[in-house]
Amino acid sequence: MEYPARIIASGSFEEEDIILVKEAAEPLPVDVEARVGELWGQELKQNPNLYSGPMLVAQRIEVAPDSIRLHCIESEYKNFMGTTHEDVAPMFPDDQLHRAIGFLAVTITDDGYCLLGVRSPKIDWPTLRHMVPAGRLTPRQAHPYGGIRDEFQSELGLEVRDISSLICIGVVADLTWRRLNYEFVFFAHTLLTFRQVMERATSARSGSEHVQIEPFPWDPYFVRELLLADPNGFVPTGFAGMALCVRHVFGVEAMPDWTPAHRTYVEHMGKRL
Repeated sequence: MEYPARIIASGSFEEEDIILVKEAAEPLPVDVEARVGELWGQELKQNPNLYSGPMLVAQRIEVAPDSIRLHCIESEYKNFMGTTHEDVAPMFPDDQLHRAIGFLAVTITDDGYCLLGVRSPKIDWPTLRHMVPAGRLTPRQAHPYGGIRDEFQSELGLEVRDISSLICIGVVADLTWRRLNYEFVFFAHTLLTFRQVMERATSARSGSEHVQIEPFPWDPYFVRELLLADPNGFVPTGFAGMALCVRHVFGVEAMPDWTPAHRTYVEHMGKRL
């Protein structure tokens, strides 16, 4: 099966093993900047609530067995969406694309469930797709570990004391044009049951990003069948992150196989509501 996600790195990476190297941002070429502006105008017509907030974006990634070094610059959401568009990305070198730096956490509750959210149609990406708690790195957060801790609090209402273990187990890449990114995959356990987490999420600051939170048994064969039943029902990096966790925890024999391949936003998501 072809799928728009790739596993870039796998292992066990503590906070000090992930090094972000901030570099000076070069201005976009004039023709690229103009096209990015046009594309942003088109996006705003479809979703007037979009905001071109600050982001840290990746230019290249270096993976070693016991460390990950990510070279990044400060940018904004408009440049991320524009430079990764299928009409723009081929125009200049790969290491000049403003790839988002994302993070996600496959979170296991105290009673043995994995939590997935169904993304609200009010959110630009990904409409009504399953995903785990995830976000994009901002200059304020500065590091993927800081970003995922923020996301636990904002999406699920979980504080640091509610998380009993947290480890980065690798990096996956979204190959969907307009959404190219590197996403750090975390595997986490919470001291709360799934019902307690769901109750917390109802009052979380960004809880409305999901129309509902759904618990699924954390079993390798159940998760494998869940992924393969509807691969397009997931955010691509969420699908790859879940598969990576299954391999990390239970072994490679339980991991779905796919061939990484680019898709456009419409090819994966269909038309927007």
